[in-house]
Amino acid sequence: MSDQVNKALERETNTEVLFASPEIEAWFVADWENSFGKEYRTLSHPLKSKLKIEQGRNFWNSPESYGGALINGSCEFKLSETIQRALSGAPNNQTFRYSKRTNGAAMLGRIEPGNVAHVCRLYFAPVYQKLKGLRDQESDTVHSL
Repeated sequence: MSDQVNKALERETNTEVLFASPEIEAWFVADWENSFGKEYRTLSHPLKSKLKIEQGRNFWNSPESYGGALINGSCEFKLSETIQRALSGAPNNQTFRYSKRTNGAAMLGRIEPGNVAHVCRLYFAPVYQKLKGLRDQESDTVHSL
């Protein structure tokens, strides 16, 4: 992949790939307050409670490990579908929907990478630490000039 990026940019560059496992929703769960907590303010606590009951403690400690076995190249359990089901049972017959395209894009812009790295240690944290190290290294270089 880095060869393709370098070819497209017509120069050598460091390339790191962030893999949202099982889905980008793992990052949103990891930084709940900045994602679902803001996107669904009136439903944040009931939604979180419902997911805690349905998914158990391990889900919150490692949302990247959610998904089960791969079946035809896709996770057995879709985190986005689990969240949609939880939202469909909103109190007071309120209707809430979750769309990866609209709600997901908004939440992606609000999450704090450090918060996500603290919880998503399998895939997100190692790449985040590399990128952070590159940024810090670049900052040190600029300051020494």
